[in-house]
Amino acid sequence: MDITKIGEFLIKVFNQYKSDKYKENFAWIDQIQNIKSSSEKEKLNSFLIESINNNSNQFWMAAPELVDWENIRGYKYHGKEIFDDIDVNEVKKSFSNPLISIDQLKSKQISVISSLDDSKLMSWNSLRCIYGECIIDEQAYCINAGKWYRINNSFVKDINTEYASTIISQIDFQERTYVHDSESAYTIDFASKNASKFLAIGVCQVSCRV
Repeated sequence: MDITKIGEFLIKVFNQYKSDKYKENFAWIDQIQNIKSSSEKEKLNSFLIESINNNSNQFWMAAPELVDWENIRGYKYHGKEIFDDIDVNEVKKSFSNPLISIDQLKSKQISVISSLDDSKLMSWNSLRCIYGECIIDEQAYCINAGKWYRINNSFVKDINTEYASTIISQIDFQERTYVHDSESAYTIDFASKNASKFLAIGVCQVSCRV
């Protein structure tokens, strides 16, 4: 870059910064705000703890990163037992004392166990594995990988309306059985048995034929 033209470059950068062209494809960005207020986080965390203790289905747990499922035996978070999934109720049972604080979730580790040698592949604190949504005082919120966000209520309404109008797929997927030892094997088998309608692409993806 010609340093003598730095002024022109900075003007272009500033104009891009002020532009709202991103709204054409990413309008949702302005509809979701990261919660920064400590008091608001405390209120939401208290609601989360209460909901988990009441066995509410508003919140669930999942891996916060991409994992190679074919090389994973399961998750460990309660003694030596290995679980197929991260279950919020099982995690709650794993605490030696009643769950009353968000710090307990931060200190509880969820470990991913290898299917090859039972070694630990990766781990996260359990708060990072929590997802869900709720409405408090008529305001919509969601938690994603342990982080709270405020969602504009009008955006929630638009999403719910669009979801309600979505056409339900009529594809008759065959039930997976243990005949297939991997998702790839199931996908290839399904596509081969329905070759007039489907095509396996990239092994793990099934797409309709045109």
